[in-house]
Amino acid sequence: MENLKKYNIIYAEDETIIRLNVTHILEQYFKQVIVVTNGEEALKAYRSEKADVLMLDISMPIKTGLEVAKIVREENEEIPIILLTALSDRETLLNAVELNLVKYLLKPMQDEAFMITLQKVSKILQNRDSNTFWLTSDYCWNRSIHTLFYKKEEIYLTHKERSLLELLINSYNQTVSYEDIMVHVWIDEFEREITIDSVKKLVSSLRKKIPQNSLRNIYGRGYLLK
Repeated sequence: MENLKKYNIIYAEDETIIRLNVTHILEQYFKQVIVVTNGEEALKAYRSEKADVLMLDISMPIKTGLEVAKIVREENEEIPIILLTALSDRETLLNAVELNLVKYLLKPMQDEAFMITLQKVSKILQNRDSNTFWLTSDYCWNRSIHTLFYKKEEIYLTHKERSLLELLINSYNQTVSYEDIMVHVWIDEFEREITIDSVKKLVSSLRKKIPQNSLRNIYGRGYLLK
């Protein structure tokens, strides 16, 4: 996770003891930790500071972390967002899922879960800034030559599989709709009627060539590479 030292994080938490303890940990990994104590300050910091990651407590005064995350996500689909909460109610979880979060962490945070989350943030930022997109430590996608590798060995992809994988990678951690896949993959076949079954068959074929469980079905909407 050494690459995190290049990045800044906004950390919003209104509970003093938790804020001090977590800030101390974050300072070991990030270049700068911008600390705020409520949702309004978090939103102002996001718009005025160069932030690469947001870490927001949900239950904060003025604006909740969930409200801030929704506003930020409307403006920026890529910035990694982590939400912290002592709540575990179904409605809050469902609202959070729609925001394509890096993680939804329950407080008090467990060390292992926190470290796994930081590793995931590290991977997201590394892939964003690199010519090579790492799906896992063994699988990587070279953006320049549009090629998938497994342990340095090229994996053969059909034209449509390659087009689909590139779309999913460019929308990493975001749901790609059936319609977007149809338009992107079958762009040269606009006169042909493309069905959702055609998309599902292509996805099934691609799944055999990429890491297991990396491509999720978002029921009734599309797919998400995670």
